[in-house]
Amino acid sequence: MTEKPPIRHGELTKRAIKRSATTIRAAFQKRYFKLFEDELVYCSSDGKTRKGSVLVATMRGCEKVDEDAFEKSGMFQVMFQEKGKVRILYLKAKNENCRRQWMESIRKQIDLIVGECREIRTHTHIHTHTHTHTHRPTCLFHFKIN
Repeated sequence: MTEKPPIRHGELTKRAIKRSATTIRAAFQKRYFKLFEDELVYCSSDGKTRKGSVLVATMRGCEKVDEDAFEKSGMFQVMFQEKGKVRILYLKAKNENCRRQWMESIRKQIDLIVGECREIRTHTHIHTHTHTHTHRPTCLFHFKIN
C-alpha cells in the first residue's frame, strides 16, 4: 500500500535538547517535516531518514511563540501529550507566511482528529467510534485528558 501524500511538507528548524553528563543545552536543528492526516513526522534535513513523530491525536494545540522567547522570528509550538505529560515541540519557519501556513494546517488536523473524538465522547459518553483511517489509536478516549 502506498503512503498518502502529506498535507504539508517542508523544512522547519526544530529545537532539540542536548544532554550530557554535566550539562543540558538547547540547539536548533534543520529537519524536513511532513504533516499527514494523523501524524507530524520529522526527518533528517534531506527528508530521507525518519527522526521522530507526533500523533495528531495527542496534540493539545498549536500556538505562535513570542519572538522574545528565543530571539527568533517565525517560531511556533505544538503541545502534545506523551506518557501522561504535556510536551512542547518548538519549531521555526523560514518566515511569517510559512509559520502561518504550518499552524493553520496543524490546527485543522487537530480539529478534525481530536475534535471528532471529543464530540463523540461528549454526546454519547460511550466510545462507539471506529478508526478506519489508521491502525494507531487516534482518539482522545485512548489518552488521559486533563
